[in-house]
Amino acid sequence: MLIARSGEISEFLRAENGAAASRYPNEESYLGVMHQFVSCFAEWPEDNLDRWNLLDEVDPDEFGSRHAKLAEEIMGVIRTPIEKRGPVGE
Repeated sequence: MLIARSGEISEFLRAENGAAASRYPNEESYLGVMHQFVSCFAEWPEDNLDRWNLLDEVDPDEFGSRHAKLAEEIMGVIRTPIEKRGPVGE
């Protein structure tokens, strides 16, 4: 879910989230770190767009809004007991 949704916002974000997945021992730790990561993009969109050299191509307000929504979705998954989450890839 997270990697696919990230790609809807930015291919750069999809690549970063996908690469990060293998660094964490379980879903809970990965989701927690990704929530913090995505929340930072929501809070400081200009800084992140500038880092990717996309500041002139992407509206920072929309970029920040989309990341805030993704952060909420991630938190929803975190709050869902693991046994009630769908299979990986859904």
